[in-house]
Amino acid sequence: TGGTYANLDDSETLTAILQDCLHQPQNEGVIQDYHLRYLRQDRGFYTRLAFVDMSMEQATLQEIMGSYLQIGLAALLLLLGVSILLARWATRPVAKAWQQQRQFVAAASHELKTPLTVIMTDAELLQDGGQDAASQAGFLSNILTMSRQMRALIEQMLELARTDSAESHLVLHPVDLSGLTARSLLPFEPLFFEQGLTLISQVDEGITVSGDEEALRRVLEILLDNAQKLSLIHISEPTRRSYIS
Repeated sequence: TGGTYANLDDSETLTAILQDCLHQPQNEGVIQDYHLRYLRQDRGFYTRLAFVDMSMEQATLQEIMGSYLQIGLAALLLLLGVSILLARWATRPVAKAWQQQRQFVAAASHELKTPLTVIMTDAELLQDGGQDAASQAGFLSNILTMSRQMRALIEQMLELARTDSAESHLVLHPVDLSGLTARSLLPFEPLFFEQGLTLISQVDEGITVSGDEEALRRVLEILLDNAQKLSLIHISEPTRRSYIS
């Protein structure tokens, strides 16, 4: 009679337990309401009943289940964290490639837009007419120069696509920066004139640097293109000038 949650000294409780046990279809089983495991034997003239307290067993089982749930939850969280780290590690090259592709497209668009703008401006000036033969020859020369530069840019982009690399390996050698700057200024003079701007340059002679001539030329064209755009945005006087030094 000891160790159970039920008061077996109470005759009414004991009677209820016995009746519940006698009504069970199986000869052995569990009475959940009283935390008892029973064994029933029919002896003909009488029935023998045996009970075992299972409250401790149930408490231990609940404790084990609680521990298992905590361990399972911790393992699930650990697995989730590891999965997130592995997913980031696996997608990092994809994200890097996507970022490089966006940078590549932006740089290519900027570099192709500058010579294309010069070509369109010179072509429009030629179409309008009214220029002498020397001016027309200069416009045609600028168009040819910019077309060759666009072809070189396209060939470089194709080479980058074939090698699947966004890095440019520059070959450094002495470059006449003064002459390169003067040659880069010529195609932009009609473009500035078309926008109502005056392009004034001050280039010192004999400036030599160590670098890649093609890359330096592209940088100069980008600076000239930006100067033309910023002059249009920020300068509103009747006579506008853009100084390049």
